[in-house]
Amino acid sequence: VGEIHTSWTDQWDSNGVWVQPYNAVHWNGQEWELRRVMWDNSVSRLTCVFAFSSDDVWFGVTNLIHWNGDEFVKNWNPVLNDFADKTVNAIWGTSSSDLYIVGNEGKIAHYDSSGWEKIESGTELDIQDIYGIEENGEEIIACAVTNIATAGNGEILLFRNGRKQTIFWPSGLRINSIWYKTERQMFACGDGIYKRIGINWERQIPFENTTYTEKVRGNDINDLFVGGDFGFLAHYNGLSWKVYDTGNVALFYSLSVKGDLVVGVGERNAKGVVYIGRRN
Repeated sequence: VGEIHTSWTDQWDSNGVWVQPYNAVHWNGQEWELRRVMWDNSVSRLTCVFAFSSDDVWFGVTNLIHWNGDEFVKNWNPVLNDFADKTVNAIWGTSSSDLYIVGNEGKIAHYDSSGWEKIESGTELDIQDIYGIEENGEEIIACAVTNIATAGNGEILLFRNGRKQTIFWPSGLRINSIWYKTERQMFACGDGIYKRIGINWERQIPFENTTYTEKVRGNDINDLFVGGDFGFLAHYNGLSWKVYDTGNVALFYSLSVKGDLVVGVGERNAKGVVYIGRRN
């Protein structure tokens, strides 16, 4: 998802009228299809996407759009109005009846069968990522909080069954993404790649001088990927890291992992790139 133009010349028709861009591209297993996900007959830049199934997909914009298998439905209510000028940066949930969204200026909201509820984050920094697990009967949600343009302001918010606490994060470091299978062993990235053991964070070698990293996702603590600027893409097998040669990809904005498939999205020479890796 994003804002997608096929060329600079596709932005105006023969009469000089602006043509709305695409904001999503869909892979059906054989080919790519450009899509326009509409909001009140207009196309807005989509900021994130989160799918539970092929007929249950959520899209972040300055609010939310839901694909129910038949149509795209605008999701709008007073709680989500707070996101109207703050942008939805990330979505996570266990189902469409247990859904979280996060955005700029500390915005968090949760949806259950009774509707949307605002969650007080206690911060005005931008929330870049959200991830959660269920462990020992508790739902544990972690948020990566940082203003990317300002160094030295990262923090992690943890919500345990709705109760907020702050996890120690090394001062002076930005954090852009967080992922984990157990609270005792988390992985985070931003100003470097870090692994949490107990309550301490250990910077992962050999990445002392790694450029800014954007996203971490995985299948398990011995099978995860990190992507970032300058085409950085690395895999961790539980013992060591492998850095991939991604050619001249400029940067990866995000990635997702499921089973033997990893997909990274980014840009190269001002053009969108989708990078697909499959385990043999």
